[in-house]
Amino acid sequence: MGQAQPGVSKTAIFAAARKLAAEKPPSQIRAADFAALCDAAAFDTLFPNLLTFQLEFLYELFADARQAVVDATEHLTPGLGQLETAFTVYLDYNLAHPQLQELAHAVQVDVEGWRALQALEDGVTLVAQVSLTTEKIANAAARARMLTSMAVTGVRAEYRARSAQTKLREALMFYVRQSSSLQAR
Repeated sequence: MGQAQPGVSKTAIFAAARKLAAEKPPSQIRAADFAALCDAAAFDTLFPNLLTFQLEFLYELFADARQAVVDATEHLTPGLGQLETAFTVYLDYNLAHPQLQELAHAVQVDVEGWRALQALEDGVTLVAQVSLTTEKIANAAARARMLTSMAVTGVRAEYRARSAQTKLREALMFYVRQSSSLQAR
């Protein structure tokens, strides 16, 4: 393996990868695509294999989606309204940035990729659980898992259709709103 070229960092690679992802599916990005930035040996020093690069890039893209949700909800009172906004922004973000789902679909067939996606989904579930717990919803953890699964199903369906799936979104929001009738006694 070679040494990373001076000034070449993962941050620089990811910045270049974001530009490349506008031109081609992220799952098709390879070390050779960064030739202007670094040689293949330097790339291999930073990312020992393609899956490592793909997973780290997926985390970068998911961080952007998470930040979009935070930006849209941080001023809202925690609870069901905030949760509804969060899921809507998450769905909208994924629809506007299909490279996130394209890469997620590519890595899910690998055990490490599946685990990474599960960890990201668990993070979404925990955030949903906080909102539900704030509202004193019974079985908040189970309800959060169900709502997150519905949101992920919506994201995947919209990715395949390349358009918003109104009925799926309405069903998700129906179940978010129905949570208010499940307050713990």
